[in-house]
Amino acid sequence: MTKVVQPHLRAPMVARLSALRTGVAPEVAADESADAIAVATAIDDLYVRSFTLAKVSAGLAVADAPAALRAARAAWRAAKAIPDMHSKTIALAEAGGALSAVDRTRADRALAEAESLADAACSCRRRCLLAAVLERVASQNPEDALAKADLIPDPQLRGRVLARAIPRLAAVDPRRAVALMEHVPDLHEQIEGWVSLCDVFSGTDSELAVFAAECAEADAGFSYNKLVRLATLARVARSVHRADPVRARVILTAAETAFADVEHSHQRSVAAAELARAQAVSDLDAGLRTARQIVHVDVHADALLRLAEDLKSPTGRLRPPPRPTA
Repeated sequence: MTKVVQPHLRAPMVARLSALRTGVAPEVAADESADAIAVATAIDDLYVRSFTLAKVSAGLAVADAPAALRAARAAWRAAKAIPDMHSKTIALAEAGGALSAVDRTRADRALAEAESLADAACSCRRRCLLAAVLERVASQNPEDALAKADLIPDPQLRGRVLARAIPRLAAVDPRRAVALMEHVPDLHEQIEGWVSLCDVFSGTDSELAVFAAECAEADAGFSYNKLVRLATLARVARSVHRADPVRARVILTAAETAFADVEHSHQRSVAAAELARAQAVSDLDAGLRTARQIVHVDVHADALLRLAEDLKSPTGRLRPPPRPTA
């Protein structure tokens, strides 16, 4: 982690590392959460500072609510101080999303202010800004976001809001969530939506999980982006493993084959990170071997953190298989 020097990357990672240590080394975790907030607060650019603090808050939310609250409030203060209205609107919405986990009253105020600023923007920016704000609202209040998205005439922008709201709806109304996917026009938003639905359904409805996996695979086949195709296969394999391990193995094999086609250095690192998580579901050693191929420091650190987070997950999705005894 010490090799990641960019503050906007380092601070959220330190926050996530702190969350992993909570309960194991509480004093170290407390020092790391304080360090994450300090590193983010020291960023000069208000927009970057606000976004980084929001990510720090998200990383700490489950393990250290007081620290997460401090970070989220600091993100809100930084956002309110941004002079450019466009940047301020987006930062307020992001801060509102972070606050929602720790301070719902302030979260509502931040999101309401962001919506108000978006409404007041000139016509050429208003639709894009409103869609960007509603994307954040969707993760907290999907019904509200969907109702307001109807006011956006541009189908592409409206589809972005739908894609963020649909996974939240899936837990309470899975059939409606699936039906709404027909109204998401952008291919990559469709792919992201199906992948998210597969993840949601994997623990509740095996049939829908496999259906979402098939839809994601089919849509990814139309993408010219090799990284998108690989990442889709890897993420779907990881999710569908709980519902259909045999199907997951077939998809994972396809992902491992697709990995050979990703040649660009940074894309290959990102691809290796996605593949490593999928492999670790059934074979932690294979996942770690793939992770060792990542040459970019920030991607490597993030990949190892994700593997550790998966192993700690209460769902047990990525528990290492028991080792044979002598």
